[in-house]
Amino acid sequence: MDFMGNMFENERTKDDISEIVNKISNYDIFDFIARISGLNLMSENQNKSVLLDTLIQYVLAKEESDYVSKSKISAGKFKSIIKPIYRSLRECIYSKCNDGFKL
Repeated sequence: MDFMGNMFENERTKDDISEIVNKISNYDIFDFIARISGLNLMSENQNKSVLLDTLIQYVLAKEESDYVSKSKISAGKFKSIIKPIYRSLRECIYSKCNDGFKL
């Protein structure tokens, strides 16, 4: 499932998103999507909307049968799952990396 193609030049971001999708299969997928959508509404996340939308798209692209759990995710666990994607964006922006994002 590599529909991301060339959306991101930064391989770390692709890896982070893939890892997140694998981790959330242990939780209620609709709860997770609702939390991501909530992050998208916050003004301080405006510059991250492409990442958050891509994450939602990537989650929805997987087969529904891959998500079997109905366990709600805690706020702490949600933060720990989402942090890598924010970290890779921040590192790219502040280091002015050559393999940056196409936004």
